[in-house]
Amino acid sequence: MLNFLEIDNFKCIKKQRFELPPLTILTGINSTGKSSIIQSILLLSKYDSQINKDLLSRCIANLSEFTEIRNKYSLKKYPLILTT
Repeated sequence: MLNFLEIDNFKCIKKQRFELPPLTILTGINSTGKSSIIQSILLLSKYDSQINKDLLSRCIANLSEFTEIRNKYSLKKYPLILTT
């Protein structure tokens, strides 16, 4: 189970840490990063067998090339970082 998620330079999220209690609901206005949070978890799930890949795999299709998922406002010298 994920207890927290740290995202640096992923899509619209420049740098953010999210605490994830057992029940987490993402709400907000359009284009604020809700889908990006889910997509970052999906990206991590490719490397973690404990996350249910079958349930989440439908959304991973929207992730394309690195240039499209990297935060466009970060300098190129800053890496894309996802941590759980």
